[in-house]
Amino acid sequence: GNLEDLQYRKIDPATLPGRFEALPSCAHVVFNHFAEQHMPDHFGEMVAEADIIDSFNYQSIEDWRSETPGKMIDAAIKLQSEANEQKWPFLRSLIGLLRERPLAEVAATPGVSKRYKTFQQEEEQMLEQIEQEIAFLPQDAEKRVILLDLTRHNRRPQLFKYLSFLLQPQAWAVLEIRNLFRQNVKTNDLSFNMSLSLNLNLQPHQKDIGEIMRSLNIGNGHSGAGSGSVQCASKDEMMRTKARLLQQLYDQFMAQ
Repeated sequence: GNLEDLQYRKIDPATLPGRFEALPSCAHVVFNHFAEQHMPDHFGEMVAEADIIDSFNYQSIEDWRSETPGKMIDAAIKLQSEANEQKWPFLRSLIGLLRERPLAEVAATPGVSKRYKTFQQEEEQMLEQIEQEIAFLPQDAEKRVILLDLTRHNRRPQLFKYLSFLLQPQAWAVLEIRNLFRQNVKTNDLSFNMSLSLNLNLQPHQKDIGEIMRSLNIGNGHSGAGSGSVQCASKDEMMRTKARLLQQLYDQFMAQ
C-alpha cells in the first residue's frame, strides 16, 4: 500500500503489524523483512529491477526502452493476448525459475523470450491506437497534459498510457479516463489515472498527483502517479462529471 493512503485515513503505520516502509516497490519491503534469513544472491538483483519498473524510475527514454532481462520478464508477464488458462501455468513456472536462477537466465528461457516478442508486437498495436486517442484541452497550447479519453469504447481497451510519451515527449503528464467495467459490462462510473512523464521526473518540480486526487476527494496516490474513481447514476451525469473533473485535474496540475 501507499504511505500517503494511511496518512489520508489518519492511520499511524507504527500501529500496524508487519513491516511498512516507503520504498519504490513492495518487493523491496518483503526483501527487507526477510533480510536476516539466508536468500540467494540473485534476489538482490531481482528486487533492484522491481524497484525501477514499479516506480518507472528510468534515467532517460532510451534507458526505459532498452532491452534488459528484467524488462523482458516484465513484458512476458504483461502480455495481453494470452488467455488465463495459458497464463497461470506460465506464471507458476516463472515463480520457480526466479527462485532458482538469475534474471538473465530466466529471460533467455523459451517461455519468456517468446512472450516478450509477442508483447513487442502488442506494443506496436497499442502505439497505433494511442496515436488515434491522444488529445489535449484547448487551453493547453504547449501540450503539457496528454488526454487519453477511452470512454467511447464499449469494450475495455488494453493500453499502457506510458507509451503516449513516445509520441508526445514534450508532455509533463498523461491523464487517462475510462469507464469502469463490472463482470465485463461497461458502467457509467469513471476511473481517472494520471502519471508524470519520465522527462519531468528527471528535473526538480513541485507536482504531486496524489495530492490532487486527494484534494478532489476522488482517490489517492503519490507525487508521480495517482488514480481515482467516481460513481455516476446516468450517462448524462457521467459526461458532466468527466468534463468537470478533467478541467479540475488539469487546472490543479498546472497551478502546482
